[in-house]
Amino acid sequence: MTTPPDLSKIRPLDLVNNPSILLHGARPDQPIGPFDGRVGAVVDQGRHFVTSPNTDIVYKPHLDRVDVRMREDFRYGPYDPTLWAQPYNEEYCHFAAMFRKPEFENMPFSLLYQDLKTSNFDPLDNTVSNGLGHPNQNIIKLFGELYDQLNGEIEEYKIKTPQESRHEHIFLLARALSDAKTCFTQLALTFEQLQFSWTDVQRLFIETKASLDYHSIYHQRMIGLKRPPTHTENMMGTVTTDPTVVQFMFRAGLPVWYLRPWGLVASARIDKIVQPFQPLETLFAKQANPPLPIVYSGFPNDKIKYQKMQDYHRNFYRPPVPYFQFRESSTLATSSRDTAEKSRARANEIKNPNIDYFTHKLCPLIANSWKAALGSILPSFTRAKNFGHLFPHAALLLRITTDEKRLTYIFNWLRFRPTLLYRLTKPDAVIEGYPNDFWRVLLTYGGETAGENQGGQRAQARQKAAELLQSCGVPTGMLSNATTVRWRATTISQNQPLDQDTLTRIIWEINELNFRFDLYILHRRRKSNNGDEVSDPDALLMDCFPTTGPLNIVDGDKANAGLGSLSSFVRLRYLVHLAHVFEGWLGCPDIVMSAASAGIVSVRHWTAQEIGKFETRITKFFVETFEREFGRLPSVPWSLDLSDRRWQELAWGIIGSLSFPVKK
Repeated sequence: MTTPPDLSKIRPLDLVNNPSILLHGARPDQPIGPFDGRVGAVVDQGRHFVTSPNTDIVYKPHLDRVDVRMREDFRYGPYDPTLWAQPYNEEYCHFAAMFRKPEFENMPFSLLYQDLKTSNFDPLDNTVSNGLGHPNQNIIKLFGELYDQLNGEIEEYKIKTPQESRHEHIFLLARALSDAKTCFTQLALTFEQLQFSWTDVQRLFIETKASLDYHSIYHQRMIGLKRPPTHTENMMGTVTTDPTVVQFMFRAGLPVWYLRPWGLVASARIDKIVQPFQPLETLFAKQANPPLPIVYSGFPNDKIKYQKMQDYHRNFYRPPVPYFQFRESSTLATSSRDTAEKSRARANEIKNPNIDYFTHKLCPLIANSWKAALGSILPSFTRAKNFGHLFPHAALLLRITTDEKRLTYIFNWLRFRPTLLYRLTKPDAVIEGYPNDFWRVLLTYGGETAGENQGGQRAQARQKAAELLQSCGVPTGMLSNATTVRWRATTISQNQPLDQDTLTRIIWEINELNFRFDLYILHRRRKSNNGDEVSDPDALLMDCFPTTGPLNIVDGDKANAGLGSLSSFVRLRYLVHLAHVFEGWLGCPDIVMSAASAGIVSVRHWTAQEIGKFETRITKFFVETFEREFGRLPSVPWSLDLSDRRWQELAWGIIGSLSFPVKK
């Protein structure tokens, strides 16, 4: 009969040589408690042992310093919380509620672990650039079904949970997921960029779902508001040294592994010994070639690891800091027949943008505060001709007198749109603003077919448009003769009549893009004037929009949720964020600086009159400052309240060119 070991004298080497020491307190016929080990294993050369009260395997934990870097599949290998159980961190406790990678592709949520294949990529053959494309409709449909299901669960959580008890983290993740989905489905990208975008969507979906489940299900079990389960959930789980965490996870039914130093072996009950399970390299992609930079170096349980991973992931394909150049319109006249009389007419047009197009039936709605700010300024033409727009000005589409010509403009914009947006993602690109003359040429002749007399006026203008397009940073390519373009998930044919709502949404998007980048370049200019370092769009600027993605991704579904909202109380939140951007600028009005200092909480109870006074000053300050810096009026935010289309039609028929009322 073997003599039981003296547990008071064992050392790490004893555990390595004789792991069965762990079985000294085995009681397989007794119920398992949170600190008991259904299974156990010796790790770290006997210096530690790991037990689990509710699983049949033990994962080998990372105990030493680690170097984390993104791999070939845009994930982080064994340090990626969507792929492998991580050390417990209180700030990221919901990682334990992430579901595991399904074994088979036909299992629920398996789509969220599948890599994007070339068969999922629809290249665009109707742009000036080769190599760009969208995900095909099949993967958009499959993911859309999962996304709608998750949104339904979040709405149910909002209904069932009192506002004071809701966890804001769920909604922050849901917002980030929505923006990532918009990038993935709407922005034309290279296949490699689309692969990255897809993993970003997958990661955010998994984390959003985990946060929702953790707070609505598992945490409720931990604190006794819901009955503990009779089984262990097939979730990721966590490794911890904290006995309280072990109890909580055990009570919630989440897998947990309890890591303890060898000196506590005498007090442990372990019913079965297993070999620690090494991370399977087949689960992870190989390192990129050449290897990508190390994102984090340190201990694996540090929350900074996850913050560094998130920052690197977010910035991996973020649009670069654009360097803007502005061309003079005098070098871009459409023809020699542009007489002095036409030049004077065009000068008058710029001097009096006066929102004459705001009453057009296709123009989205605009709050009176922004309209008044624009109407109070008449910019100088001598300066205005030197500065252009990053995208066509919406007025070009609204001032057109014939529907046929407008459709031509719209079609050519949609044809160039993917490439013009893509240029903002190119590293070291020189992003240039162009005056209206350029955009007229491009939108008028961009869709002409080849085969014309190369000496003809149209052919020359079309060639000029191609040269100008390439000179503004667009990848070199041929102007195609495609007769169809893609808008969102819809295919549009050349000269195809479009309904009013579609036209309005397209025009709204063009204006929103111009507004965002007008605000951005003014922010850069003012920071440069103050001697501050110029960097990527900072958090203060990004908070001014209801989306969290890059500036070149806009979402029409959120058009009435930001600075362009028709409700002054909705606008207020974003106006305060705008005040934070402005407060460091020279000449910032006192009321704007006061609102920035007070913050959103303090201004939440303002009356409509107080909001109106604040908004008048901040909108006028933005418009005046932009005109002073760049010599033209900026674009301002519009709303897309399409639910009121009937009311708009009635208003157009009754009040003509009068201002639209602002809803409160």
